[in-house]
Amino acid sequence: MTTTATDPDTALDGLRCQVDQLLAMDPAEWTLDQLQRTILDVHTLTQQLAAVQAKALASFDTRGGAQLAGHRTTGDWLATSTRTPAGHAGWWVHTARALRDVLPETATALADGAITIDHVRAIRAAHRTIGDALTTCDPMITAPPVTAPPTRWPKSPTAPWPRSTGRPDWATSP
Repeated sequence: MTTTATDPDTALDGLRCQVDQLLAMDPAEWTLDQLQRTILDVHTLTQQLAAVQAKALASFDTRGGAQLAGHRTTGDWLATSTRTPAGHAGWWVHTARALRDVLPETATALADGAITIDHVRAIRAAHRTIGDALTTCDPMITAPPVTAPPTRWPKSPTAPWPRSTGRPDWATSP
């Protein structure tokens, strides 16, 4: 087998090598700046790898890879092959399909590391609830995240919660 730049095995071997190098290091010896950069970069890379996994999973599903491997569904294959709980494996398969077929902008944002898989979960749930109206949202809803909390939180429009007496409500009822 000849390997090329488009061969996923070659790319994964290189990735494994880089991860092994990071694992061999002792973060206790890094500067705070190195720690901060590493944490943020690994976070972004984790989201990008989730995008790669989703794309590969959607393609594997479309080609019937799970059935050819003797499994009833792609979710069943994923759960068995990766020891992932069946419900989560099924969610991954459905999410991979949705990213490919229905939410390509979300797939791009995940691939860029701009959003997390938790954002994908929320976007997919919203899309299932309100459908294509989700893609015509007000720009304020899809604005970039705020990078710092406000200096002062706004006052609550409601009164504060009453203090707890430490007893359940039924204990004070007549």
